Amino acid sequence: MATGEFTSVKSQNEMVESETAVEREGLAANPREERAELAASLVQRGVAPALAEEVAAQMSENPDEALRFHALEELGVDPGQLTSPYEATGLSFISFAIGAAVPLVPFLLGASVLWPSLAATTIALALSGGIVARLTRRPIALGAVRQVALAVLAAGVTYGVGRAIGAGVS
Repeated sequence: MATGEFTSVKSQNEMVESETAVEREGLAANPREERAELAASLVQRGVAPALAEEVAAQMSENPDEALRFHALEELGVDPGQLTSPYEATGLSFISFAIGAAVPLVPFLLGASVLWPSLAATTIALALSGGIVARLTRRPIALGAVRQVALAVLAAGVTYGVGRAIGAGVS
């Protein structure tokens, strides 16, 4: 899972860097057109046309700032604020390791039936969903229920696919 996270974030960053390079080349090759595009973006945001021209001219004096503005407007990203694939990998690894350990804890403590593992997993899922909801200022109950429901759906699909191909645990 962590390697998938690394690949996903790294690929996304590379795509942004590629698009930013194209934008940088456009700024160098067609400065007038790019400045006009910048002014038009400002006008669309409610800036008076004359002031938009003035701001665009001033921003175009600093190629890095002009590039940043174009990237934000056209790509929806700030090229200086890309997510670290290493950080994402580490956090993903830790999250999945903890998540994988939760269902095992009841068995390590002597449980011989499935329900304590299911209960511990459900509680952990609800807690993590509730914490994320709280951090993002969403309803805690909604976050908890959503997390549990998505896990039940994923487990059900996994079980169904396994059953359909004849796989099973004995």
